[in-house]
Amino acid sequence: MAKIDIQAQGQEQKMDAQAHEFHEAVQKGLEFVRDEAQQFAEELCSDVKAELLQEVHDIRSGVQDMKEEVAANTLPHSWMTGAIVQHQYSTRPLHLPPLTPPGHHTGRRKLAEFDGSVAWEAYQAQFQMLADAMDWDEAERYEEKAARPHHDISARRTQMETPSAAKPVGVKRTSVGEFQGSCWGCGERGHMRS
Repeated sequence: MAKIDIQAQGQEQKMDAQAHEFHEAVQKGLEFVRDEAQQFAEELCSDVKAELLQEVHDIRSGVQDMKEEVAANTLPHSWMTGAIVQHQYSTRPLHLPPLTPPGHHTGRRKLAEFDGSVAWEAYQAQFQMLADAMDWDEAERYEEKAARPHHDISARRTQMETPSAAKPVGVKRTSVGEFQGSCWGCGERGHMRS
């Protein structure tokens, strides 16, 4: 029995040694995996950080370039300095209204109401020229047209109802008592409308 006990103790020690070696191997493997994962994460973070820093640098340099460009193209307005300043081009977006000095009130010109004394097309052309000269946007153009619709519509309707080819006719009574028609425009007879 003593021999069996010695063999059992030998096997137990051998198994303990193998378990210890296995445990050490697992620990070394885990440490290796942790080190690799940490190194990978650090490299990845370093790459992302470098990429973000480059993007921030690009954005900052772009902003600085824009500031320099604006500073180079922005001249003080004549109303600020009292000097005459000529702008090469406007840096203001087209959709914004033009800048005016403080206290400056631009007069708002209005086109006379349509009364039928000129052709409707001529009136529309005058309106377009005024709107373009005053830099009115579409809303202001509609607002101007809506401010006096009944006058324009009634005058336009009157103009449309009067045929432009027809001339007014004057009627004279002759000495014999007959009526004789003549054109009020030219005074001739024969081309009057009946």
